Amino acid sequence: SSYAHTENEIDFHALAGARIGVLGGGASAFDNAATALEHGGRSVDLWIRLPALPRVNPNKWMESHGFLGHYHALSDAARWTFTRQVASMNQPPPQETLWRCTKHANFTLRTGSAWRSAEHRSDGVHVQTPQGTMIFDFLIFGTGLLQDLHKRSELAGLAAEIATWADRYVPAVGEEDDALARSPYLGAHYEFMERHPGLAPYLRNIHAFNFGATLSQGLSAASISGMKFGMRRLVTGLVGDLFLQDADWHLQSLRAYALPEIESYRPGLPIDEWEQSGVPTFS
Repeated sequence: SSYAHTENEIDFHALAGARIGVLGGGASAFDNAATALEHGGRSVDLWIRLPALPRVNPNKWMESHGFLGHYHALSDAARWTFTRQVASMNQPPPQETLWRCTKHANFTLRTGSAWRSAEHRSDGVHVQTPQGTMIFDFLIFGTGLLQDLHKRSELAGLAAEIATWADRYVPAVGEEDDALARSPYLGAHYEFMERHPGLAPYLRNIHAFNFGATLSQGLSAASISGMKFGMRRLVTGLVGDLFLQDADWHLQSLRAYALPEIESYRPGLPIDEWEQSGVPTFS
């Protein structure tokens, strides 16, 4: 009752008059902070570990047809290096989102301040920070996400059979990244691949068009500008699979096809009447 993650539904009306602490410096953390302020939060303190708010957005660099359209064709080593580099470059919130917060006098941005502990007491949640003990009525965590196929209920029974990057790629010394290694290793059309070839062929019928596809496919499912490239590959793969699976049906359809192309000899003279009229043909 005293905390939520940004992915949860939050009753911001109930937070009117509350002292709110937000942990995280990404877009979702600032979105929630702004919404809490707009719903009458007494005070909102947003905390980030970095010494300063990031200003450079690496995602803007990726906004090119070359990168968005052809990242997926890079080698495993190149895809790993590109995505690892992007992950190492902290992304700022949108400018407009920052303004939504800073226009409120009761908003405070606290940099260089990781939280050390939090304890619920009678007068609120006591959070230990490098700036001392802070007391809040409600906490909002904008701490990002974790990729773990085993934690998805719809995939838990299949997760052990799905190949991840840890199963397919060994990075160079110093380039290891456990978070990236948990990403599913997807095929050309976003389909899951088998961890052990031949043991789970049905996985190719499950396509992961979501953030988990980023390492394998780039900014496609997780980027509006990238969707026009990724969606095309996804649909091409789905249509291709369905056609190949139904090839025998299509052959029977072809053999039964009898739609006439020619319907008249000349305008106003149906082909059947012309054939019955005895009109001579010319060589």
